[in-house]
Amino acid sequence: MCSLPNIQAQKNSKTKVPFEFSLQEATTISLKKMTLALDLTLSQQKEIQPIISEMISHKREISKEKERSKNSLNKAQTFAKINNHLDFKIAIKKKIKDILNSKQYEQFSQARTKKKDGEIAKRRKKHHREKNSEMS
Repeated sequence: MCSLPNIQAQKNSKTKVPFEFSLQEATTISLKKMTLALDLTLSQQKEIQPIISEMISHKREISKEKERSKNSLNKAQTFAKINNHLDFKIAIKKKIKDILNSKQYEQFSQARTKKKDGEIAKRRKKHHREKNSEMS
């Protein structure tokens, strides 16, 4: 889940930027996209902002850790990493559910599902292309 900020509004954004935004900038952009997608109130925005910031920081930390430890983790370390990440996702989901109303949470959940389905389809397509290029 890594990211709440990547809800439906962001999915429609095809723009890839060649640089990384600061944590504050990324949080602001993600919060505004989420506000547009879910029609958040000001109080909801204030409550969700630190959660989005936490999620972005966590995602960046995982990304850096992946680069450092490519293929050097044993089974126990890999399990611990995955388990910690899932615990983080569960905690974030609970926090968000407590802030959003039922309609907003439903929209949020549907957007996450669509995003996940799209990522899976993209990986399958890439794997299929790689497999076909090996056969050529």
